[in-house]
Amino acid sequence: MTNNVLFPRKVYYGAVVLLLLLLASTLYHRISHFDDAWCTEQSYWLLKDGIVRSELFRGYNYWHERLYVFHKAFVYVQALLLSGVGFSVWGARTTPMLFTAVGLGLLLLYFRRKPEHQWLAATLYIGCGCLWIFGVDNRPDSMVAAFGFASYMLLRRPDASFLRLLLAGVLAGIAGLTHLNGIIYVAAGTFWLLAHRGWLRAGWFGLVGTLTVSTYLLDAALDNQIDRLVYQFTHDHVTQSNLHWWSKLAVMADYHRLFMHSEGETFLTVLFLVVVVVLWRHRPSLKLLTPSMQYLLLLLGLFWLLTKSNNVYYFLLFVPFLIATLVELTLAAAPLLTQPQRLVVVVAFCAYPLGGLIRAFYLVRENQTYPNTLVENARLAAYMPQQGAKIIAPIDFFFGQMNNYRVRGLTYYALLNANEYAGQLPLDTFFALATQDSVRYIVTDQRTWNQAYQVPADAPSQIGPYQRVFQDKWHSVYVRRDSLPQVPPTLSSNY
Repeated sequence: MTNNVLFPRKVYYGAVVLLLLLLASTLYHRISHFDDAWCTEQSYWLLKDGIVRSELFRGYNYWHERLYVFHKAFVYVQALLLSGVGFSVWGARTTPMLFTAVGLGLLLLYFRRKPEHQWLAATLYIGCGCLWIFGVDNRPDSMVAAFGFASYMLLRRPDASFLRLLLAGVLAGIAGLTHLNGIIYVAAGTFWLLAHRGWLRAGWFGLVGTLTVSTYLLDAALDNQIDRLVYQFTHDHVTQSNLHWWSKLAVMADYHRLFMHSEGETFLTVLFLVVVVVLWRHRPSLKLLTPSMQYLLLLLGLFWLLTKSNNVYYFLLFVPFLIATLVELTLAAAPLLTQPQRLVVVVAFCAYPLGGLIRAFYLVRENQTYPNTLVENARLAAYMPQQGAKIIAPIDFFFGQMNNYRVRGLTYYALLNANEYAGQLPLDTFFALATQDSVRYIVTDQRTWNQAYQVPADAPSQIGPYQRVFQDKWHSVYVRRDSLPQVPPTLSSNY
């Protein structure tokens, strides 16, 4: 067994155990975030009706009829898993958590027969605070990264057969089917192969990857609805920055924010930069532009050109590549460093778990601040006794209540406010729209991070035909006055 060159084995043991305990502390009473309900509802209708659609966003871009622009591979895989585990909040999180674990397994496989490399990679991966949120909450990014990294693992091998190369193209294409951001793995792999293996292999990889991604169009083509797919893509609020050059330039100018958003990203980014700067002086003896570094730089450049936004969860697309490159460079260079240089590197690595400690503190505090989703939904439902009624509610009201009501999400009205009313949708108009749509109950949401239309806490208790019958720090319930006899008579208020 070879001796470790950076830390003793027991240091890695301690770091991994500490970080796992911190991560576990953030899972207890974990609150529901926006995406938990959003993708889960799509899987729900896929299993129920055989097509992907949305009632929470009924009326927006024809989503209530059928969705053609969505995270396709993610929703299909999630529907399969949810058919077994059920539509709970933690059931929804099964898919991202599974692929978060797959990402760790791939890193260990990448460094097989190199124990210290594996321990260092595991420490960095488990301690990445960004994964503690977006590798748990119901988002596709951990799945995208897993397929993208698996693709790179196949194509990087110098003895890779032609069949492995084609499989790498398929995996990169599946990353694109999981989220269209995954197209960067098809493009990066093509350029990387062009430089390392020649145009023929690059061409075949790019062709297979592109053909795999192109199955994104299959459902719309079979329905003869390509024009509807194009409409949904070009009118989706999340794609607008890529459709206007001034918005795109603003996104590109703020690209650095993706890597310095919070402690969840900054600690890994800074550690990577510190190591690169320290090793820069050893350019004659150390090769900084390793194959993994070249591929990582391609990913960073391509995403900068293609991305529609710098949302923090997109950082996950780079995490396995940052860690693989960082581990390779550090352990190759460690025996060659001077004492001062080694001290800088060791201190930077020792500081890394502080990011997890800070992230754990914020998540635990958040979990203690907000109510449990299922318990809160059941409590609010007590004020809405008419089963099957039309209601407006936060989209996480899906959990435990979707079968009891016809729910339209408050986020739909937030989009309506932003798009059709230029951010000026008055309360009277909001309640008038609800009246026009025969909505019986309205649940408001004061959680500003939940992408909901905001009904202020100090709004009148009577607006149009609606009467407020409940209010606390987070929610209010408004009921049409012709339904008031059916509502529990006691007005509850902790606000």
